[in-house]
Amino acid sequence: MKWNKVNQPQQTQLGCLLIWTKFYNVPPNYWTAKGLSHIASIVGEPLYADEATESRIKLKFAQICTNIDLSKPIKQDVQLRMNDLSLVEIRIEYQWLPKICSKCKALNHSEANCPLTYINHPHRKGVVSNDQDLLPPKTRITAL
Repeated sequence: MKWNKVNQPQQTQLGCLLIWTKFYNVPPNYWTAKGLSHIASIVGEPLYADEATESRIKLKFAQICTNIDLSKPIKQDVQLRMNDLSLVEIRIEYQWLPKICSKCKALNHSEANCPLTYINHPHRKGVVSNDQDLLPPKTRITAL
Protein backbone atom coordinates (compact mmCIF):
# COMPACT_ATOMS: atom_id res chain seq x y z
CA MET A 1 0.00 0.00 0.00
CA LYS A 2 1.36 3.41 -0.94
CA TRP A 3 1.05 6.44 1.31
CA ASN A 4 0.47 10.02 0.21
CA LYS A 5 1.86 13.23 1.72
CA VAL A 6 -0.64 13.40 4.57
CA ASN A 7 0.13 9.81 5.53
CA GLN A 8 -3.11 8.32 4.27
CA PRO A 9 -3.07 5.03 2.36
CA GLN A 10 -3.82 5.06 -1.34
CA GLN A 11 -5.34 2.01 -2.97
CA THR A 12 -3.00 0.09 -5.23
CA GLN A 13 -4.13 -2.21 -8.00
CA LEU A 14 -4.24 -5.86 -7.01
CA GLY A 15 -2.40 -8.10 -9.40
CA CYS A 16 -2.75 -11.68 -10.44
CA LEU A 17 -1.65 -14.76 -8.57
CA LEU A 18 -0.91 -18.31 -9.72
CA ILE A 19 -3.01 -20.66 -7.60
CA TRP A 20 -3.61 -24.41 -7.80
CA THR A 21 -7.38 -24.68 -8.14
CA LYS A 22 -9.49 -27.81 -7.66
CA PHE A 23 -12.73 -28.22 -9.59
CA TYR A 24 -15.17 -30.80 -8.18
CA ASN A 25 -18.12 -32.43 -9.93
CA VAL A 26 -16.68 -32.04 -13.44
CA PRO A 27 -18.89 -33.91 -15.94
CA PRO A 28 -17.09 -36.77 -17.76
CA ASN A 29 -17.42 -35.11 -21.17
CA TYR A 30 -15.45 -32.09 -19.83
CA TRP A 31 -12.39 -34.18 -18.88
CA THR A 32 -10.51 -32.97 -21.95
CA ALA A 33 -7.96 -30.19 -22.33
CA LYS A 34 -10.57 -28.01 -24.01
CA GLY A 35 -13.32 -28.83 -21.48
CA LEU A 36 -11.18 -28.28 -18.38
CA SER A 37 -9.74 -25.11 -19.89
CA HIS A 38 -13.28 -23.84 -20.45
CA ILE A 39 -14.25 -24.48 -16.82
CA ALA A 40 -11.03 -23.03 -15.35
CA SER A 41 -11.31 -19.90 -17.53
CA ILE A 42 -14.40 -18.95 -15.53
CA VAL A 43 -12.16 -18.14 -12.52
CA GLY A 44 -8.97 -17.07 -14.31
CA GLU A 45 -6.47 -18.02 -16.98
CA PRO A 46 -5.79 -21.78 -16.96
CA LEU A 47 -2.10 -22.54 -17.40
CA TYR A 48 -1.66 -26.27 -16.89
CA ALA A 49 -3.13 -29.28 -15.13
CA ASP A 50 -1.41 -31.55 -12.64
CA GLU A 51 -0.30 -35.02 -13.70
CA ALA A 52 -3.23 -36.84 -12.08
CA THR A 53 -5.69 -34.60 -13.95
CA GLU A 54 -3.92 -34.95 -17.30
CA SER A 55 -3.71 -38.74 -17.01
CA ARG A 56 -7.24 -38.96 -15.52
CA ILE A 57 -5.99 -41.06 -12.59
CA LYS A 58 -8.19 -39.27 -10.04
CA LEU A 59 -11.61 -38.22 -11.27
CA LYS A 60 -12.84 -36.80 -7.94
CA PHE A 61 -11.55 -33.36 -8.96
CA ALA A 62 -9.52 -31.66 -11.66
CA GLN A 63 -6.55 -29.62 -10.40
CA ILE A 64 -5.44 -26.76 -12.61
CA CYS A 65 -2.87 -24.03 -12.05
CA THR A 66 -4.84 -20.87 -12.69
CA ASN A 67 -3.73 -17.25 -12.99
CA ILE A 68 -6.37 -15.46 -10.91
CA ASP A 69 -7.05 -11.72 -11.02
CA LEU A 70 -7.31 -10.70 -7.35
CA SER A 71 -9.20 -7.51 -8.16
CA LYS A 72 -12.20 -9.61 -9.23
CA PRO A 73 -14.50 -11.58 -6.91
CA ILE A 74 -13.20 -15.07 -6.02
CA LYS A 75 -15.76 -17.69 -7.02
CA GLN A 76 -16.50 -20.67 -4.80
CA ASP A 77 -18.68 -22.43 -7.37
CA VAL A 78 -19.94 -22.00 -10.92
CA GLN A 79 -22.96 -23.25 -12.84
CA LEU A 80 -22.19 -25.13 -16.05
CA ARG A 81 -25.01 -25.46 -18.61
CA MET A 82 -25.00 -28.82 -20.32
CA ASN A 83 -26.18 -29.66 -23.86
CA ASP A 84 -29.54 -30.90 -22.47
CA LEU A 85 -29.92 -27.44 -20.80
CA SER A 86 -29.48 -28.87 -17.31
CA LEU A 87 -27.16 -27.10 -14.88
CA VAL A 88 -24.22 -28.73 -13.13
CA GLU A 89 -22.67 -27.00 -10.12
CA ILE A 90 -18.87 -27.10 -10.15
CA ARG A 91 -17.44 -26.53 -6.66
CA ILE A 92 -14.10 -24.68 -6.56
CA GLU A 93 -11.40 -25.03 -3.92
CA TYR A 94 -8.22 -22.95 -3.89
CA GLN A 95 -4.97 -24.32 -2.49
CA TRP A 96 -4.25 -20.94 -0.89
CA LEU A 97 -5.64 -17.43 -1.08
CA PRO A 98 -4.18 -14.32 0.52
CA LYS A 99 -6.24 -12.21 2.89
CA ILE A 100 -7.78 -9.37 0.90
CA CYS A 101 -9.14 -6.38 2.81
CA SER A 102 -12.71 -5.64 1.76
CA LYS A 103 -12.23 -1.98 2.71
CA CYS A 104 -9.01 -0.92 0.94
CA LYS A 105 -8.46 -4.01 -1.29
CA ALA A 106 -4.89 -4.47 -0.04
CA LEU A 107 -3.39 -7.88 0.63
CA ASN A 108 -2.54 -9.60 3.93
CA HIS A 109 -4.88 -7.87 6.35
CA SER A 110 -8.60 -7.95 7.07
CA GLU A 111 -10.99 -5.02 7.35
CA ALA A 112 -10.64 -5.18 11.16
CA ASN A 113 -6.90 -4.47 10.84
CA CYS A 114 -7.14 -2.00 7.96
CA PRO A 115 -5.21 1.27 8.36
CA LEU A 116 -8.26 3.09 6.98
CA THR A 117 -10.24 1.92 10.00
CA TYR A 118 -7.97 3.93 12.30
CA ILE A 119 -7.75 6.97 10.04
CA ASN A 120 -11.51 7.20 9.48
CA HIS A 121 -12.53 6.19 13.02
CA PRO A 122 -15.01 8.80 14.41
CA HIS A 123 -12.94 9.31 17.59
CA ARG A 124 -9.64 9.47 15.72
CA LYS A 125 -10.17 11.86 12.82
CA GLY A 126 -7.06 12.44 10.76
CA VAL A 127 -3.72 10.73 10.92
CA VAL A 128 -2.65 8.38 13.67
CA SER A 129 0.40 10.13 15.06
CA ASN A 130 1.79 7.63 17.57
CA ASP A 131 0.99 4.42 19.44
CA GLN A 132 -0.85 6.34 22.20
CA ASP A 133 -3.48 7.36 19.63
CA LEU A 134 -4.29 3.67 19.10
CA LEU A 135 -5.15 3.06 22.76
CA PRO A 136 -8.65 3.73 24.09
CA PRO A 137 -8.70 6.84 26.37
CA LYS A 138 -9.09 4.88 29.65
CA THR A 139 -6.07 2.66 28.99
CA ARG A 140 -3.56 5.36 28.08
CA ILE A 141 -0.32 4.96 29.93
CA THR A 142 0.84 7.97 31.88
CA ALA A 143 4.15 8.52 33.64
CA LEU A 144 5.20 5.66 35.90
